[in-house]
Amino acid sequence: FKQKTAYEIYQCDWSSDVCSSDLSQADGTRRRASEVALYGLTPPVEQAILSAVDAGRPNQIRGLIRPLHPADVADLLSRLDTEQRRVVIEAIKARFDPEILPYLDESVREVVFDVMGSRDVAAALAELDSDDVVDFVTDLDEEERKLLLEAVPPAERVVLEQGLTYPDSSAGRLM
Repeated sequence: FKQKTAYEIYQCDWSSDVCSSDLSQADGTRRRASEVALYGLTPPVEQAILSAVDAGRPNQIRGLIRPLHPADVADLLSRLDTEQRRVVIEAIKARFDPEILPYLDESVREVVFDVMGSRDVAAALAELDSDDVVDFVTDLDEEERKLLLEAVPPAERVVLEQGLTYPDSSAGRLM
């Protein structure tokens, strides 16, 4: 896992966790509405993904999801019914962006865990910052947590288990 230093936590840009629906750019200017329509989870993009799901076109699903921000992918998954979620996750699992995991609702996390399996989820978690991994694991039920911890390499498991011992908002949990 990637552990943050105290400097990284202090200097953290919390605004990086915004969705593509935010129109302000870093320089304070605003994008034109026509530009915004090209990015993010817009109704036409969502409808195109649903059509690809219904038509059983995994390549099209991957192509439509690839440019989306991880928070938008998580938002999309939360809007789908369980079977549609399974189809989308199956379509993207070979190139699943680990950054999606921290944004997922608990019910969606369970489907991701079921479709991908504990080994693939553990491999994806290895790409995340340790605090995001701890948050993800905290929300799992006891059986899923046990399966996931067994799939994590021993050195990383120690870091994860240590992080789970700290109170939720403590500095130890954030590291």
